[in-house]
Amino acid sequence: MNKKLLIALIILPLMAFFLAGSGFVGADEDPPPDPDTEKIEDLLEEIEEYKDKIDDLQGEADTLSKEIENFNNQIYLTELQIQNSINKIASTEQKIERLSGDIDKLVDRIDIIIERIEYQEDVLRERIRERYKTRETSPMMVLFGSNTLEDLVKKAAYLRVMEVQDSKVLSQMREAKETYKRQKGLFEDKKEEEEVLQAQLIQEKANLGAYKSQLGTKKAEKDRLLEITQNDEDKYQDLLAEAKKELSSYSAFVESSGQGIIGPNGLGGGKGGWYYSQRDSRWAYDYIGGSSYTVYESGCLISSVAMIHKYYGYDMDPGDLASEDQYFFWGNMLIPWPGPGGRDYKMLGWGYPESDIDDELDDDNPVIVGITANNSAGTHFVVLVSGDDGDYEMHDPIYGPNLDFGDYYSTSQIFEAVVFD
Repeated sequence: MNKKLLIALIILPLMAFFLAGSGFVGADEDPPPDPDTEKIEDLLEEIEEYKDKIDDLQGEADTLSKEIENFNNQIYLTELQIQNSINKIASTEQKIERLSGDIDKLVDRIDIIIERIEYQEDVLRERIRERYKTRETSPMMVLFGSNTLEDLVKKAAYLRVMEVQDSKVLSQMREAKETYKRQKGLFEDKKEEEEVLQAQLIQEKANLGAYKSQLGTKKAEKDRLLEITQNDEDKYQDLLAEAKKELSSYSAFVESSGQGIIGPNGLGGGKGGWYYSQRDSRWAYDYIGGSSYTVYESGCLISSVAMIHKYYGYDMDPGDLASEDQYFFWGNMLIPWPGPGGRDYKMLGWGYPESDIDDELDDDNPVIVGITANNSAGTHFVVLVSGDDGDYEMHDPIYGPNLDFGDYYSTSQIFEAVVFD
């Protein structure tokens, strides 16, 4: 084989290897700085500051001005959270764009280089095998095929050089192959990182939607507060005193009953499955409408309203209702009470409007009635399910479902009656 050709066959693969690798970008190369990182950190600090302000005001909101200040802080906090989510989304999208723009191309390049290395290994192995098969690589042919001693020495030295060079090339290519395999593994890790970022992006977009919804709710609650109080401190104080009186009255009734908290659905769902107990541990500890009273303590009315929703096919339990601040002023349910799906609050009358109650029950419309305790220990609400002429079956949020009204109360204790038409 021609000496120049052999040298070319050795040098060219090496040149191809270095040329192929010359444009390679290492997986550990530092990414460009994220311009949104500082913004996000600043916003997080401000978010924590306003959370602390809101916590400080929670126990002090006993005036209209403090209540409005609290709403303003909550609104501003939510706006900060929205901006923070927007920045996080932008930052994550930039990271994803950088990763997706590089990873696939670099992995493909690595695959190509590995294929080239494997091809060159095959070529060199084949050349080595062929050399030892031919007369040029046979020691006897080298010895007897040389015209002079000088030729003999040159050929022997040349073959030794070729063997050493072939061995070096093979070793270098094997090492390069392992290096590129490791690099490919690093980029596959980057691919996994991209998938994590995609999941974070989806979550942050969901957070953004939730924050926007919260912002609308908080603004509406502030507007409702101003509408109810007419931005008047005296009116606010009157409403606050009334709310505290009502909730305290409900709580006094529960205390006098001696009934404690029960396990989930501990009293069953009653006939038809629409009974709810305020004592149920699933919501007994939930606070009502931004107040300091729980469903267990003062949840007779919201439990009764939740039963009406369930009766008409709308799945709202006492815990769900207690969390809807727009229905309450400091935990006291605002009139009109929230009705189920297109049905409106309808006051049948104060006291005991017997004929109206009987007519509604005859039409299969359950009636919520308010009860005054005989021992002056507070007030209570129950749902009349059926009956007439004072002989009623009831769902009582304290005592249980499908009970005889007369076994616990008298009609003279009824002070109001409400249906949803």
